Amino acid sequence: MIRKAFTLIELLVVISIIALLIALLLPALQLARDEARVAVCGSNMRQLGIAFQSYAIDHDGYLPPHGYATSRGSYHIEPLEMQIIMPYAGKENPPPYRFHFGWNGPTGPGFASDQIFMPCPANAPAEEDEVGLRREYPPGGNPHTPLNYGINYISVFSYLWPQESKSTCKRGCFNGSARIEKIDPGVYISADAKSDCGTYRCQRGTCTTIYNPRNSGSWSFNIDVNQDGIPDSTTNVMIGCTPYNGFNPVHNESGNLLFADGAVQRWSLRDWSLEADEEDGIFGVGVSKDLSIYH
Repeated sequence: MIRKAFTLIELLVVISIIALLIALLLPALQLARDEARVAVCGSNMRQLGIAFQSYAIDHDGYLPPHGYATSRGSYHIEPLEMQIIMPYAGKENPPPYRFHFGWNGPTGPGFASDQIFMPCPANAPAEEDEVGLRREYPPGGNPHTPLNYGINYISVFSYLWPQESKSTCKRGCFNGSARIEKIDPGVYISADAKSDCGTYRCQRGTCTTIYNPRNSGSWSFNIDVNQDGIPDSTTNVMIGCTPYNGFNPVHNESGNLLFADGAVQRWSLRDWSLEADEEDGIFGVGVSKDLSIYH
């Protein structure tokens, strides 16, 4: 008995059905993968929150300084807050403080693989030539970021200049970061970030900074980068700086936020941007108030 083979038309029909099924399944698989990345990132941020809380317990309730200063014109001196808390996150970090929480840098020559510590899985690793404090890059910013998590600057985290540590804090002072117990639980302290880390003509060296639009007129939202009708960035994007003041909506136009009470929530870029107009919103104390209420 001669077995009848499939005709070309039958094969094409089968292939078309398989292709159709794959096309229907791929978006669902991609969504599942994206949600898994959000969950891993959220877990990282909870660990970050525990590290901040542990540090605060050992330092009279204060969060680590964003960095150090030796004068009003000389600041962002290491160690930065993400380097300071590394021992509280299970990573020893003696000088020269090469480890950062959320580091997603290279593993090439001169870079140890153990520098990669709890990165957000939604971010592509930075290339070797994209890493370094106070580096300058071409207009448009570096395409990746070695540090995946940033801080709410300046209302929550600030620089510490010991000489001014006893001064009355108004705005832009150098007396360190806030006391965590005095921050409203609904204020975020850290979030997904894509900071410039030395981008051309931007604030150089600000690798973990998310600029609070309520703390300075020059940081207020007046540009609508994603064109949804809601201002979401400072005009510095016009000279090549990172949009959204350093916040990174890497999870399908949303990002994870770590709040002062340790909770982690996913916020859309739109909702995050709208909070800039809220007096008592997630950004915390604005320019109309005295920052000392957090100290």
